[in-house]
Amino acid sequence: MTPSDWDGLGEVFVAALAISDSDILAETRRIAADWEDKLEGLVWDDGLGRKEGRIWIPESDNLWKKVMGLYHDSPVTGHLGTSGTLELIGRSYWRRNLAAWVKRYVQGCHTCRRAKHRNQREFGKLQPIPAPDRPWQWIQLDFVGELPKLSGFNTVYVVSDRLTKMAHFIPMTTDISAPDLMKLHIRHIWKLHGIPLVHGTD
Repeated sequence: MTPSDWDGLGEVFVAALAISDSDILAETRRIAADWEDKLEGLVWDDGLGRKEGRIWIPESDNLWKKVMGLYHDSPVTGHLGTSGTLELIGRSYWRRNLAAWVKRYVQGCHTCRRAKHRNQREFGKLQPIPAPDRPWQWIQLDFVGELPKLSGFNTVYVVSDRLTKMAHFIPMTTDISAPDLMKLHIRHIWKLHGIPLVHGTD
């Protein structure tokens, strides 16, 4: 909706919701009286603090859930989105980080998640990973460690075949260089199984 649409419709919503605000305002008076972290510069009237003409509601989660239940969940508002809910609440009430609170509440609303129209394309179907045609065509590489040093080694280099699940466990050190790692492949993998088409790593 555009801002001009809200000019008329917002007033209707606020007038309808104001009828149900009495319980929220009564609880606001009770909580605000003992609230330690009061805002500075509030104008107090009838037990309610006001900032820029809007009523300050303490940052009590339970109290704000009631506000959101009225201004977002009620049949009058019909689960408006973040901007619409923020517009309605912002006309009458104020709190620290109001926009962030409203956004988090609306994003977690189960009714909105189930009923709202998707604004993105449908996700595609899952594509299976192709299976290798023969053993040791596709290998997976991983390191286990760092381990306690034994016989000069402190990690295990694991090379496994994706098709047969056969694996080689090669002791080595964590500071091995790329040329030395290539020599391990030649000696333990390529010499026995040939050069694979795919090397997969985590």
